[in-house]
Amino acid sequence: MAAQVNLGSLYATGKAVPQDDSKALFWWRKGADQGAAQAYYNLGASYENGRGVPQDFKEAAALYRRAAEISMRDWYKRNTPPH
Repeated sequence: MAAQVNLGSLYATGKAVPQDDSKALFWWRKGADQGAAQAYYNLGASYENGRGVPQDFKEAAALYRRAAEISMRDWYKRNTPPH
């Protein structure tokens, strides 16, 4: 997951690879499909800013919400003692 998110970020910024929003979105979607909160966040930012996709604030909000849900779930798993 992290590798997919990071690769997408490299394509988004053009660091070490040619800048390519469609490839960034491709890799972030792969990461999101596996439940990576950062991938959902990055996709949300893309929709919020209309970068590589049509600007869509409703979609951005849904993606940010999903990122927050996953982050909270992961935090709870890390910080709740076993029963």
